[in-house]
Amino acid sequence: MNILFAEILKKLRRERELSQRELAEQMYVTRSTVARWETGSRLPDAAMISRLAGCLGTDITTLLSAAAKQSEAQYAPAQAQDAPFLRRAQVIMVDDRKIFLSGALPVLEDALPGAAITGFTKPSEALEFARANPVALAFLDIEMGKTSGLDLCRELLALNPCTNVVYLTAYIEYSFDAWSTGASGFLLKPLTAEAVRAQLKMRPHFIYNAMMSIYYLCAKDPEKAQQVTLDFTTYLRKNFTALASVDSIPFADELEHTRAYLAVEQVQFEDRLFVEYDTPTRNSACLP
Repeated sequence: MNILFAEILKKLRRERELSQRELAEQMYVTRSTVARWETGSRLPDAAMISRLAGCLGTDITTLLSAAAKQSEAQYAPAQAQDAPFLRRAQVIMVDDRKIFLSGALPVLEDALPGAAITGFTKPSEALEFARANPVALAFLDIEMGKTSGLDLCRELLALNPCTNVVYLTAYIEYSFDAWSTGASGFLLKPLTAEAVRAQLKMRPHFIYNAMMSIYYLCAKDPEKAQQVTLDFTTYLRKNFTALASVDSIPFADELEHTRAYLAVEQVQFEDRLFVEYDTPTRNSACLP
């Protein structure tokens, strides 16, 4: 009788006297990811199996063989693309500080409960993973020793232009450099589930449409292009400020944020979008 991957993993982990959480911290994944491996509802890919072998002090071929047998036993009746562990969106986080990575992975799991989340301290390992897996979303620290998160973003997008990249940093000054690399978003540390959810609502196609509108207006109506650029940068600045703030937002700031967003949208929709403001609230009021 074949011993499946889930059984071997559980046995090896217990022999090393590791809890699921302790193994998850060594692997830079969430505890629930390890739990799914041990229940057999998910299988790690080859890169993760290699890392598991190192953490558990075992031969990689043993784990690869067991994973192959489990996959065959569970999914042979269906097409490979129907396997549950292959359907989950792949999300990665790259940060060279282990402490931040260990603390941030549970935050991502809270914000993205349906995703397969994997952490890396080395950009080279993240690239290796991205070559073997279609990464849907990547959270990248900007400063990582010799390798910049900006450069890593460019390499990830070269592998898969559909990857959405969100930068993580403690310094808002990096935001303008970040946008020039094709990233979809920007978050200030420390990371919170609320900030992640808010950032993902900032639609990449809106940013693309805004940039293209400005591009065409530069030739057609330079003065209007200048105004739209100002509205767009105001919108981005207000987004970053709101995500970084822990205080209530003054109504005047929220109104300016809304006006900037709608001004950019009106360039695309023209007469199809009519906006009327009725705002008797005092500017000093604060929104929760």
